Amino acid sequence: MKRDPEHDTPSSTSPDAEDATLAALLRAAGRREAPPEEFAQSLRTALRDEWQAGVEQRRQRRKTWQLGGAAAAAVAVMGVAVSLWLAAPGDIAVARIVQVTGDAISPADARSDLLPGARVVTGAGSRMALVLAGGVAVRLDEETEVRVDRADSLAVSRGAVYVDADVKGASMPLRVQTPYGSVRHLGTQYEVRVLEDALSVSVREGRIALDRDDASLQGSAGERLVVSSAGNVQRGRIAADAPAWDWIAAVTPPFEIDSLPLSEFLAWAGRELGREVVFATPAAQAEAGQVILRGSIAGLTPDQAVDAVLVSTQLQAERSPGRLTVK
Repeated sequence: MKRDPEHDTPSSTSPDAEDATLAALLRAAGRREAPPEEFAQSLRTALRDEWQAGVEQRRQRRKTWQLGGAAAAAVAVMGVAVSLWLAAPGDIAVARIVQVTGDAISPADARSDLLPGARVVTGAGSRMALVLAGGVAVRLDEETEVRVDRADSLAVSRGAVYVDADVKGASMPLRVQTPYGSVRHLGTQYEVRVLEDALSVSVREGRIALDRDDASLQGSAGERLVVSSAGNVQRGRIAADAPAWDWIAAVTPPFEIDSLPLSEFLAWAGRELGREVVFATPAAQAEAGQVILRGSIAGLTPDQAVDAVLVSTQLQAERSPGRLTVK
């Protein structure tokens, strides 16, 4: 039967009376016997074991997860293998994994912080995007092996990395170590690729310096430097939107567009695509500044995102070599 709060009456027993009753009951119950010594000892042992287990668990979290031998090779072939220190409270991470393509890392692991010395290996068909503690963005191509030494230094033993050092919030320089020399930047987008017997550095934006034991070389936007193990240097040209850059679109870090002006999205897309954003008319430029975006572009490449976003506006994009014309 349900109670009706409106017809409930307060208890006539006062708090003092209730206390007196309780005291009488306790006196009647008498003094409780102490537990047997065997029980007390077993309880102390259980508590000690539980505490030690907790200490060991915390210690294990600080150890490196090592993938060795054939297991590591198998994981590397199918996707991404990571030998890393997972950051525990108080540890200082030097990088953070922000995007992974491939099946070898779970969504939880794909948000792991990396400690100094962390090694990352991508297999065929898998790529990864990192953000270093200083804000520099780094993407790993497939079949690449990298060791993240510090927030301003990483070593590439094979494969390729793409570095975007001019992203918003980037404040720290970066030195990319390779078997053929080290590469540093001055506000730059560039790719460092370790070949079988040479090093290739392609500069998409800005400038880089390639330091070797015998010399220091410089490259500017649109240049590709290939340095052999013997020290021979070849220079070539590469456009900012050349097909050689296409792989980076497969591992574009998440970009939130909700509540963002269309003009800011277009500026981001232009940098990702290596194309200058040009407005055909002042009216088109004004509209791009006034439109506020809603929704998400998750799962789309930058090129796909441009079409998906503009379809909800009166604007269109026309692609030509080096340009994205909005009209």
